[in-house]
Amino acid sequence: MALNAAVIFEVRNAADFAGASDGNGGGFKAGASGIDYSHASIEATGAPHVTIDGATITATVNATTTKLDIAGYTTAAGDIGNLVNITGGSMTAGLYEIIGQTGGTQWTLDRACGTAAQTGTGAMGGCFATPGKAAAVATVSGHKIWVRSGTTYTITTTTVGAAGPVYVNSVSVSMEGYQATRGDYGTAPILSAGAVSPAASFYLFSAAGNYTITFVNLIADGNHVVNGANVAQGFSTQNARHFVDTCEARNCDGTASAIGFLSASGGINGIRCKASVCSVGFSAGYWGWCVADTCTAGFTGNSENCLAKSCTTGFDLSGALGYTATNCAAQGSSGSTGIGFSCAANQDRFVNCVATNYSGAGGIGFKTTGTSVASLYNCAGYNNATNVSGTFLRNDGFVSLSGDPFVSSSDYRNNATASAGAALRAAGIGQIIAYMGNATIQDIGLGHADPAGGGGIWLPQVEQVGL
Repeated sequence: MALNAAVIFEVRNAADFAGASDGNGGGFKAGASGIDYSHASIEATGAPHVTIDGATITATVNATTTKLDIAGYTTAAGDIGNLVNITGGSMTAGLYEIIGQTGGTQWTLDRACGTAAQTGTGAMGGCFATPGKAAAVATVSGHKIWVRSGTTYTITTTTVGAAGPVYVNSVSVSMEGYQATRGDYGTAPILSAGAVSPAASFYLFSAAGNYTITFVNLIADGNHVVNGANVAQGFSTQNARHFVDTCEARNCDGTASAIGFLSASGGINGIRCKASVCSVGFSAGYWGWCVADTCTAGFTGNSENCLAKSCTTGFDLSGALGYTATNCAAQGSSGSTGIGFSCAANQDRFVNCVATNYSGAGGIGFKTTGTSVASLYNCAGYNNATNVSGTFLRNDGFVSLSGDPFVSSSDYRNNATASAGAALRAAGIGQIIAYMGNATIQDIGLGHADPAGGGGIWLPQVEQVGL
């Protein structure tokens, strides 16, 4: 019998909450009648409510093996719903939910915990200390994991589980970071690869199985880790039902193939994410409202309303047939030798995209010789060695700019300057049916901030949206 699907786990770093430990209870069943000793009542230290040491406080399996006889602590109604983590002794180790208490001397557990007269040690209440531990015990669809930010969580092993990477497999589970209050979307917690020496490449956060798994408001820091061809990477999603929201992968650049975000299935996998200083920012899949900053290749899959900033190649759609980049922007760095948008001679499409400041291969082009069957629709370029290289199957509505179209170096919406950002406003292909039933022509690029002043779609400042 597994833990109830309504159990919620709490993770805090022991550097900030000295009582945090992977040996604690670490969770509470939502809706239970007791007091959540893993979260609400542990703000000071994160310590367990009860430490069963086998001497001062003891736990013995009752003749009814779903009951624990407790001595040295007076059980109470507030205990109900909390988890007790049995880590030692002769009884069966594991996490158990307290579903009742009797007479101040007994807990009733959610399942049998051994045979009569066996004893155990462990803890009730308190939070876990590592995200990897919480992911390892969240084995029932419905489980939720909250991770509090603060001091960086640093793995000490590449084996998934306690003190290692996060891995969720074949259950519908979510893990979400928060700053001070659950759900506040404040400063995201960081999981770092630290100084590990991997025997094989690994991801700090990964998901597998045909289940809905979500990672929200989390940062994976590869810390430039490399051991030969083996590297630390950011997030891996293996199925179209896996989702990453408002997360960042950074410093995943140990080899030329190191990846910040991977979508192995090509599903709809990420929104409002950022990859910074990665060899490949976003690989395959579908990405919306995301930012790749200082990556060798920013995006290699379907992209919508995304920004590639200071990347050698902003958007490289050469890996498979039929990828599309829509309303995206690529800004090259000074002296860039790369290309803003690139594809092979296949059926890729660039729609309402703008490339600037690529002094090497140029703004938009394809890698192979001859005529591509890729198409451009209402794209634009500024200050590139050449705006378009190669002969595309279609190149409709291209706009050559004479000025920088962006508001600033941190705001990549279209400015109002003539022959620059103003030339991109309401110049895109397609329509958006906006609020109040008004049809609005799209901008080329990432939109602009004043929709009342002449059309175009409004988008939040991309640098902020992508962390």
